[in-house]
Amino acid sequence: PAAVAKMNSLHVNTGKINVPTVLMVGVADPITPAGASQRLVDLYAEQYAAEKAAAIKAYQATRDYKNPTNKLLMLWSTTPSSYTKFNEAGSPITTAPAAPGTNHCNFTSKQLLLVASSLVQASNTGKLPSGGKFYTAVRKAGNISIDKGIRAPWLKSYGDN
Repeated sequence: PAAVAKMNSLHVNTGKINVPTVLMVGVADPITPAGASQRLVDLYAEQYAAEKAAAIKAYQATRDYKNPTNKLLMLWSTTPSSYTKFNEAGSPITTAPAAPGTNHCNFTSKQLLLVASSLVQASNTGKLPSGGKFYTAVRKAGNISIDKGIRAPWLKSYGDN
């Protein structure tokens, strides 16, 4: 429709990732919805699959396999299973601080330090962090998931997904 064409005329992000990239979004962020990051995750999955296929094809010719480097780390700031408190009239209580994973950029210092240390490691080594030590840091940051099973719906302005 016209709205999708208008949005696409403003900017079209291809999702191509050339350098180690860290994304962090709240799964219930109303300003930068998780679906915008999910689109990048999906587009990068296609890119990585193509890079892997090219590496396999190159191996068949040279017998020298070079595994492509993962260039995307997606950190999902998750919400607690129950976070909205209600008063006796049934209205939400809005005076309490927002729960993790909600509101815009509602990140803790530990979560932001996780992103910063991940970027420092990537800039020093050319690779995103992974493995046991990194998974422990994710757990200690609190309310962060790197679960590849998380699936946020794309924004309607992106069209079909």
